[in-house]
Amino acid sequence: MNNIITGVNQIGFVVSDLEKTLKFYSEELGLNDWTRFEINENNLKECPHFTHGKEIPIEFKGAKGMVGNIEFEFIQAISDNTIYSEFLSENKPGIHHLSLKVTDFDEAYKFFSNKNYAAIQTAITPFGSKIAYFDTRDDFGFYTEIVLKNMGKE
Repeated sequence: MNNIITGVNQIGFVVSDLEKTLKFYSEELGLNDWTRFEINENNLKECPHFTHGKEIPIEFKGAKGMVGNIEFEFIQAISDNTIYSEFLSENKPGIHHLSLKVTDFDEAYKFFSNKNYAAIQTAITPFGSKIAYFDTRDDFGFYTEIVLKNMGKE
């Protein structure tokens, strides 16, 4: 597996108020270079999301920025049927996932599936990456996301 995982891509946070969170990180830590994104009915065809195996209309918004070599991603659920709204119904805002860069998405997907980690969401991002979230909370305390950045947009 070590030759498939090439590094940590990001730390993902779920927040209840994106603007308040970005203001805090900007004022307190000096992070000001945010790339914003939103998933909604207007771009779901280009960015399909499958949650718990079903393609359902979901809405969320977010922003990401670099802290050294690690990306911080902040996500706020807009609709109540996302893995992010599920997280907030069970937890306070905080770390949701650790994202891993992979060289072979299918092999990494198979690896986590063979460990009996359920894939709770798969998607193509607005930045052209292929992603999958696995429920690794019992072992790691957070979800694990695998990312393949191979479509040239990020």
